[in-house]
Amino acid sequence: KDGSAHIRMSGNGRVSAVSASRGLVLWAESDDSNFILKSSRSGTPLATYHGCCPGALAATTSTAFACAFALLTVPIAGGSFTELGALRCSWLRADDSAAFTSSPTGIVKVDGNGQVTELAKGLSSAVAALDPSGVYVATLSKILRVPRDGGAPVVVVTSDAEAASSIALSEDAIFFSARGTIWRAPK
Repeated sequence: KDGSAHIRMSGNGRVSAVSASRGLVLWAESDDSNFILKSSRSGTPLATYHGCCPGALAATTSTAFACAFALLTVPIAGGSFTELGALRCSWLRADDSAAFTSSPTGIVKVDGNGQVTELAKGLSSAVAALDPSGVYVATLSKILRVPRDGGAPVVVVTSDAEAASSIALSEDAIFFSARGTIWRAPK
C-alpha cells in the first residue's frame, strides 16, 4: 500500500485461492495431487490436503475454512484439515466467529467448532456478501438478506436484470453487477 517493493509470498505451486481479513492473508497452492494452505503469519504451511484445490477461502479469528468441493476446516494456528461431512460449498464469507456458505440444501453458518446451522433451507446462490445484519445472496431476479441466525430471507432488491454475478456492500448500499452493469441499491 505504501508503494514499496513487492515480496513473493507463495512457493512454486499454482495458487488457486486467496483471502484476506483482519490482517491475515491465506492462500492455497497446489502441489501435484495436494493443496497446501499457507498464511501470511506463518513461515510453515497450516495444513495439507490430498485432493482438489479450493476455489474459496475464509477465516474466523480461530479457524480457516477452505471450499474444495467439500468444506474443510483447520485451526488458524495450523494442524490437520477436518472435512465437514457431506457439506459441499461454492463460496465462503466469514466474520470473527463463523463462516457462511451455500450448500446443496440452503445457506448455512459454520462456527469454529464445525457446528453447522442451516439459515435458509432451499435457497442457493453462486454469489454472496456479508455484513453484521446478514448474508446477501442473489437469486434469478432478486437479492435477499438471510439473517445471520436464521429466519425468513428478506428481499432487498428486485430487479429485471439477470442474476447478479457479484455483490459488494457499503455501510448503506448494496452494489451488484448484472448484464455487464454495476448497480447500486439502498440497504
